[in-house]
Amino acid sequence: MAQEQIVVRFSNRDELMKEFESNLRHGGAFARGVVGFERGQECTLVLVHPKNNSRLSLPATVGVVVTAGEKEGVGLAIKDFGREQRERLDAFVCNGVGGQSETAGVVGETVHQRIRGLTPAQQQKMARSRNVSERVALERMYGKFVWETLLRNSSITIPEVTRMARMGTMPRPLLELMVANSAWINTPQVRRALLSNPRLTGEMINKVVRAMPRNELKLAKKQTTYSQAVRNAVLKLLKS
Repeated sequence: MAQEQIVVRFSNRDELMKEFESNLRHGGAFARGVVGFERGQECTLVLVHPKNNSRLSLPATVGVVVTAGEKEGVGLAIKDFGREQRERLDAFVCNGVGGQSETAGVVGETVHQRIRGLTPAQQQKMARSRNVSERVALERMYGKFVWETLLRNSSITIPEVTRMARMGTMPRPLLELMVANSAWINTPQVRRALLSNPRLTGEMINKVVRAMPRNELKLAKKQTTYSQAVRNAVLKLLKS
């Protein structure tokens, strides 16, 4: 018997990114307005991309049921959430690819196999690619060896930058490269990722904080997930 589907649509990319940052990258999702499901019930989560209406289907389990008020809906946990699922989600969110297909899992595995054992020169060449699925898999496999080339790739997407911005092992020169990019620090999810990075210097913190609108500053001063240095910079700017 086929499992019931829970379809989650997004009106725009910002809405998709907000859900990605809050839930999807952690292996969860929240479907607003969905009723008739019970906690523990297995289902299929279907994400619909706002860019091209492509669909990504993922097995899930209902973890939370909210039955009243404006937040009515169900919270979902993606089953077997691991590397392959994360790569499919990253590719889907970044470019609307990796969507519903009988061979989606096979394709993801093929990309992973194809990049295994690349020489340093081949790694750098692929890091300059316009293919987001290859770049995502490349970064996960080779990490620090391809970070700089990826960040200098004009085709890099905001979700890719966001993932790298929160890397606690990111070298400071590359953090400086991100902070110096006005398009990136003017994007809320990149700002949040950078400010959560413990390697950010005081100078970099100040530059990121200055890019925040006042309403975001007011929220940031209460965020205990930020370091004291970040909250001090926020408070100083609010008082100025």
